[in-house]
This record gives sequence, structure tokens and C-alpha cells, in this order.
Amino acid sequence: MTKVDLIELAAQRRAMLDAIVLDHPAKAEAHEAFQYVIQHARRRDGKGKLCVPLIGPSQSGKSTIIESFAQELNTAEALSNRRIPVLHVTLEANVTRKGLAQNTLEAISEYGFEVAQTGSESLLHQRVRHFLRLAEVELLVFDEVHHLVNSESKQLAYSVGETIKRMLIKGVCPIVLSGVSENGEGARRPLENKQLQQRAVPTVELRKFSRGNPADIMAFSRFLAGYLQEMERQGIASNAPQLTQGDCPACILEVSDGVLGATCNLLKEVVRVMTYDGRNDIEHSDLIKATDQMFVRTGLANTNPFLSGPSVIRKVA
Repeated sequence: MTKVDLIELAAQRRAMLDAIVLDHPAKAEAHEAFQYVIQHARRRDGKGKLCVPLIGPSQSGKSTIIESFAQELNTAEALSNRRIPVLHVTLEANVTRKGLAQNTLEAISEYGFEVAQTGSESLLHQRVRHFLRLAEVELLVFDEVHHLVNSESKQLAYSVGETIKRMLIKGVCPIVLSGVSENGEGARRPLENKQLQQRAVPTVELRKFSRGNPADIMAFSRFLAGYLQEMERQGIASNAPQLTQGDCPACILEVSDGVLGATCNLLKEVVRVMTYDGRNDIEHSDLIKATDQMFVRTGLANTNPFLSGPSVIRKVA
């Protein structure tokens, strides 16, 4: 194959890997919390609603969990009737309280509603409430909620919390607050508002998988095995399940720091390296090179455990 052919094949395989979606270990817990606040809201017509904090490190699977829930409720029939059961709003960086309303109206407009996004902050929030009712939104998701605040301003965090609290008091629909939290910061900031805390159900936390926790190791191993089996089934890498052998899972867990998204990104880079080398099977050198390029050189990892660990990947005859 020519270099152009290999690049095309690598891109095709990357797209196939991007399409692989496995259930996150915390999916059931999160979906149960979403259903709980929806069922509660149905019994509180016009009265105060609840919120669900969904917090975890970057690439831990928050958006995937939200999207899978939205796919269940946002059926073709519902959307054809101009209903949006789950409205997923991804907030822009440095968004203000006014920007919060504008981002929400923009998300609504993507479903075919003609929505003006200009006006005062008060007018925009009135418009948000109107269209949430019109579209019969049952769950409003604010994703990337850590963008609502900056790391210096607790006053702003409190103010944002007040805005969200007011949306809950107005009683249109329950809200999911999804975002990144590192060392207690980020997405937790709006919840420093004590009154907002009282309107929240227990936080669904997507923490990193720990190398020192046997239960975490088992859960991580199940996810890894499922992902690798799907890689083999789709013909992406002929020997992918062999990465479950020996020290390889422990090395992958170390490189990814226990974050599932980082694990998937490492494997995607492994496949790119493998493909560029004109192969359909993974070699140990692919793991070394992918880890070096994606994690060590970028500062995401301090060491490359595949350099010192035994080679557990064997070529398929």
C-alpha cells in the first residue's frame, strides 16, 4: 500500500474507534439519578425542581453518559412533535450568566425553533423559560459547567449558583450540572451556594480508576477487554484482545491515570502507529511509541511503563 493508502486506512480505523461506545461503570447510577429528578418533576408541575451534579476529571465519560440518556428519550417521534425531552447544552469557555441563557437558546434553535438570542439578561432568561416549556423539556443539561466560573472569583461562582437556583425555583425542569473537577475546583464551585446544594441530589462522581483498588482494577479490566474485543470484531486490529495479557493492562492503567477516555485515546494512537507501519496487528513497539508521543512528550505521563515491562503482545501468524 502507498503512504496515501495507509493514511486513509488509519483515518478510517480512527473513525471506527471513535464510534465504539461501551457502557461506563457509572452509567446506571447516573441514569437512575436523571430518571429520579424527571419523575419528581412530573409530580411538581410549576413548582421547584431538583438538580443532579455529574462531576469527574476530563475524559472520564460524562458527556457519553449524558448522550446515551438523551438518545433514549429524544426519540424520532418526540422530535417530530417538536418535543425535546433532554436538552443538552454545552457551555462556552468564560460564559457569563447572560451567556448561559444564550447558549441554552442556541441549543434550542438547533432543533428548528426560531429563537432570538439578543436582549437583556432578564429578557433572555424569560425567553429560555418560555422555550423550555414550549419544547416540553424534561431534563436540561449544562455540560462543561466549570466554564461558568473562573478559578479566582468565588463571588462569581455564588452568583452563577444563584442563577441556576432561580431556574430550579421557577420550576420548568430539573437540571444536570456536568463538568470537570480537579482537586475540588471547577464544576464544584457553583455548588458552594448552600441553597443550591439543598436542591441537589447526591453528586454522581466519575472518579479515576485507582491502581491500588482491586474493585477499580476489575472494572477497568472489564472495560478494556470489551473495547479490545470490539476492535478485533470490527477488524481494526487482529490481535487486540492480547493486550489483556501479562502486565499490559497495568501499564495501560498507569499511562491513562485511570481515565477511560485517555485509555481509548492511547489505543487509537496505537492503531495509527500500527497502520502507518503497514500492519493489521499490534506490536509492543506500537505501545511504546504511542505512549511516548501522546503522553510522555506532552507531559501527561512522566514515564513510559512499556519500556521496562515485558512484551506481552505477539504477532498473529
